[in-house]
Amino acid sequence: MANFQFTGDIKTDVLFRGGEPTDGTSDYDTQVQIWINRAYEMVWTGGAEFDPTINENWWWLRASEPGILTLRPSITTGSVSVTNDSTTATLSASQTTDVAGYYFAVEGHADVFKVATHGGATATLTLDSVYTGTTNAETAYTLFRLDYALASDVLSIRSPMMVYQEGEYKVEGVELGEMLNQWPLSAVSSGVPRQFAMLTETEVQFSHFGGTSSTDLIRVEYDYNARPSPFTLFNTDTEEPVIPQQYRRLLADIALSFLFGAKSDNREDKTIGLARSGLQAMSREQKRKENTVGDQYGKIIPRQGQVQRYGRPLRTASGLIIG
Repeated sequence: MANFQFTGDIKTDVLFRGGEPTDGTSDYDTQVQIWINRAYEMVWTGGAEFDPTINENWWWLRASEPGILTLRPSITTGSVSVTNDSTTATLSASQTTDVAGYYFAVEGHADVFKVATHGGATATLTLDSVYTGTTNAETAYTLFRLDYALASDVLSIRSPMMVYQEGEYKVEGVELGEMLNQWPLSAVSSGVPRQFAMLTETEVQFSHFGGTSSTDLIRVEYDYNARPSPFTLFNTDTEEPVIPQQYRRLLADIALSFLFGAKSDNREDKTIGLARSGLQAMSREQKRKENTVGDQYGKIIPRQGQVQRYGRPLRTASGLIIG
């Protein structure tokens, strides 16, 4: 019980210090498990719910391997038949790739649509709204994909995404409205993305749709925090929190404060103070780790020449060298 290695250790400590039996007969036995999970979530979400002065991007949440996305090339093969005020578009040949979720643009028409449904190996597309352009039995089109699902356990992306094609490295994350203002769908183009925006907690949209030939694939890597799974076993030999072991007592202290509160025990405030002190100590350790990662952390660098940027000159988005 003393080392708080497993969830069973944490539960036993909460019950013991709360004056409850630890053999499964406590009236609070199930509720303590719920409180421990609540405490766990309060900590891994940054700690602000328990202590408003703390909101950390914990280093121990980082996934052991980067997430990988493979950007698919656009599709322009053949032609398409479109009808004004209809949600159906018919390709000149069956499309083996299931393009549901792809964007659909017709040459000469400004509106961009999204494919709502498409059965693989068919020529019929169902659009997300009626086609607003002029009826045309045979016209050029582009199908392209901008939206991609992240790893299922993504909690948050820690840094810009990385691409190593076309001399680009960073794909900066921005707010969706800002990205669409700079890269509107009606003017979207091929190439390595310059920006990405979060659509949901586990889905992103890119500013560019990547390659134009069937073999033109682009690899994108992203460093992310993994969402911890809730505890279910509460045993003493298997289930471990991802929190560093020396701070796992925090979960016991926070859960114990909930137990004392439920029992109207006047030790609640003291236990809350103990938990808050532990959380603040972990926050200070987090900052020490950040400060020692690199010698430029937190420094103001007034001259571009003092910044290591892969040995490249500073350029505008169009490629003009400005420094």
